[in-house]
Amino acid sequence: METELNRTHTFTRLLFTMTLVAILTAFAVWSDSHSRLLTETWRNGFGFSALSLAELRWHQTLTSLVLTAGERQFGQSILMLSISVGLCEWRFGSRTAAKVFFASHLTVTIAMALLIVLPLHLCGIEWATALASERDVGPSAGYYGCLGMVVASMPHQKRTGLIVLAIVALIGRLAISSASIYQHPAIVSADVAHLAAFPFGMLLAYITGATVFAHLRR
Repeated sequence: METELNRTHTFTRLLFTMTLVAILTAFAVWSDSHSRLLTETWRNGFGFSALSLAELRWHQTLTSLVLTAGERQFGQSILMLSISVGLCEWRFGSRTAAKVFFASHLTVTIAMALLIVLPLHLCGIEWATALASERDVGPSAGYYGCLGMVVASMPHQKRTGLIVLAIVALIGRLAISSASIYQHPAIVSADVAHLAAFPFGMLLAYITGATVFAHLRR
């Protein structure tokens, strides 16, 4: 009886995380991207791009969440989502985790498109044009925002080192992927989103007082 109660308690505390995992898994099986790369048909139908936003296809900011690039990326996304969103939900509750996840995804993707990619594309910058037309998929901006929230709520001794490590790693990934921006613009787009979403999650922690709440719990 006690074991069943513990399982029920765990399920309810991680309901949002497990729902996201279930949705991603279902769409991965449906699109066959759990075992191979996502096809262009699926990417064009569900993926988000700065140009699709300019064409007022706003719904693709949300439909892009349910798919990944496929193959290894599917497994990596499930792992990162389970850890980042799971920790955020366990610590702050399902409602907060959901708000941070969707706020990070929508704010970062839309801001990148409207403030960076589209203006530079209209100015004729070649790499911006490559990013503007590339359709990106995946929930990574959302779970990096949740990760930023979790890290920001940690004790100062742990927090500082983890923030530096994460930012350095994200900048390093972006520097590497930028070398092949014309061949793999989606990877560069994702790396930029990660670099923006992580500190955005920390900002949300500061705004909501999550660091204070975490201190009171310790």
